[in-house]
Amino acid sequence: MKAPGCPGPISMKTGRRQEKPSVWMRIGAERNDGIGSGELMATGDGVCGCAAPGPAVLAVLTYLATPTYFRPMFESVVGWLLLSILATASSVAYGLAEVGVWSFRKGRGVLGVIALVGYSVSLAGAVAIVVFGPAALILMKPRS
Repeated sequence: MKAPGCPGPISMKTGRRQEKPSVWMRIGAERNDGIGSGELMATGDGVCGCAAPGPAVLAVLTYLATPTYFRPMFESVVGWLLLSILATASSVAYGLAEVGVWSFRKGRGVLGVIALVGYSVSLAGAVAIVVFGPAALILMKPRS
C-alpha cells in the first residue's frame, strides 16, 4: 500500500484502439472496491484533426464578416472550382498530417518530415485560396 498523496506507479500498456501506446497513471489513493480506481489514459487521438478544417472555417468566417467580398466565389464556375480545390486541399492536409504522426510513432522520421512538409504546403495553398481567391475573381470580372 502506498502513502496517501503520493502518485501511483506509471506503466506502459498497449491500448486496444489501433494499437497505440497508452500511458496509464494512478492518481490519489487506491480504492479497495475496484470501482473507479482513478486511472487516466492518454492516447493522443485527434492530434491532426484540429488544424485541417481551419481554411474552411476561415472561409465561413470571411463570408459572414464580408459577404460582398466572398460572394464571387459562389457566382462563377471558377469560384466553385476554387472552393472544390479548397476542400480537396484540406482533406489532403488532414491525410498527410495523419501519415506524418503515424510515421513518427513508428520511428520513420524522414517519411514523417516529408508528410508534414506536404501538410504545410497543402494547408498554405488552401489558406491562399480563401484569402486571395475572391480578390482574383473580382479582378477577373469585366467592368460594366
